[in-house]
Amino acid sequence: MKKYLTNFDLKLIAIITMTIDHIGAIIYNDIDIFRIIGRISFPIFAFLLVEGFKNSSNRLKYFLRLIIFAFITQPIYDYVFKSNTLNILFTFSLGFLLMMIIESGKKIIDKYNKGLELYLYKTVFYSLFYILFSVLAIFLNVDYTVLGITTIFIFYLSPNILLSFILYLLSVPLLETNDIQMYSIISFFFLYLYNGKRGRNLKYFFYLYYPLHLLLLKMLLVM
Repeated sequence: MKKYLTNFDLKLIAIITMTIDHIGAIIYNDIDIFRIIGRISFPIFAFLLVEGFKNSSNRLKYFLRLIIFAFITQPIYDYVFKSNTLNILFTFSLGFLLMMIIESGKKIIDKYNKGLELYLYKTVFYSLFYILFSVLAIFLNVDYTVLGITTIFIFYLSPNILLSFILYLLSVPLLETNDIQMYSIISFFFLYLYNGKRGRNLKYFFYLYYPLHLLLLKMLLVM
């Protein structure tokens, strides 16, 4: 099958489905179809985060951008949802920091170990930090909590979309009590069509769109 979708196309699909999800969450919260469609967005965003991490020329700058916009967005998120949850940008920030730590640790392990010993050290190292960041996600109460960290971790470690799909499919029933989350597997159809090309570059669009569309939807609700 020909792969048609660029990084920009995936981002657009994720933004559209996220917006539909938030229309359902904020305005039409008694209509499930909005939330079902919305489940498509998070795995795509998680995948794009990992792609951004792997291709970034300045990972520290990328991380700082994520965390700064997470803090900027949080007051709007609190106003709209009236919850004690930290918005999705905090989830992405944690996932990004996890990948940064693993990359740094991996270089040290690779330098001093070989063969089976290398594999064992990596397995223990990866597992410890995955558990640590999962606990941190629960403690901070970020959006998607452990499933969020797990999804990012799966995309980071998996060599292909098929394996990512299998691992994600196994993870959702274990980490998510809401059955509607299973509809998120639809996102892998779009990920399979990803051609690895960047497409248009709208670097700051999502960071601005995310809080602004929440505020607009809330204003529409109270009008």
